[in-house]
Amino acid sequence: MGIGLNKRPSVDGVLAHRFAAIAGNTLMVSLLPLFQLEPGQRARIRQLMGMPDQVHRLEELGLRAGSTVEMVQPGSPCIVRLDGGKLCFRGNEAFSVLVQAGDEE
Repeated sequence: MGIGLNKRPSVDGVLAHRFAAIAGNTLMVSLLPLFQLEPGQRARIRQLMGMPDQVHRLEELGLRAGSTVEMVQPGSPCIVRLDGGKLCFRGNEAFSVLVQAGDEE
């Protein structure tokens, strides 16, 4: 069974890990898909994934790296609070947003 070179790794149900070098030290940052947050839990958006037009659409909605979101209703539809408003995601749209739990920098 071969591995498809054009396939993107799935983030469904797993933590995504990124490494960042800060002042010569390696820091492991755990990211998870937006839909995995619990109701009332806040998180900082760290990465938007997808085709350029999909990422652009998310950014138009106000979802940008560094923004803080709060989960209102997980599942489908997934509803989050952002800057006083609410956004609703259907299907796998919330898979494209990777967050770091908590609202710290």
